[in-house]
Amino acid sequence: MTTTTRKIGLNKGKQRLWIEGSILQEHGFDHGAQWVLVHPIKTQGKFNLVRIAPTDSKQYQGIRVRKVSGKAGRPVIDLTGATVANLGLEAGQAVTLICQHNRIEVIA
Repeated sequence: MTTTTRKIGLNKGKQRLWIEGSILQEHGFDHGAQWVLVHPIKTQGKFNLVRIAPTDSKQYQGIRVRKVSGKAGRPVIDLTGATVANLGLEAGQAVTLICQHNRIEVIA
């Protein structure tokens, strides 16, 4: 398990959370890996990024299955808009990332 922080940024006036590089690779989020965004029930200020196997994507009907972008050796997860706004933070404030294998918990 690894704990780190990232600052909320701005892109075209919208809040952005940018996660890239070795922190993703070390925890199973390689370039092209599929993942879903999971909000714990009745919990504001936090959400989870959960890596899934390609065969599991049918299990997540109604939940958007996303892919890690970037390139081999430098994976990127870029979250913007309402997802980040729901954390209730302003640009420049930090979030905590608690990284485990195939799961990243984002906490305001």
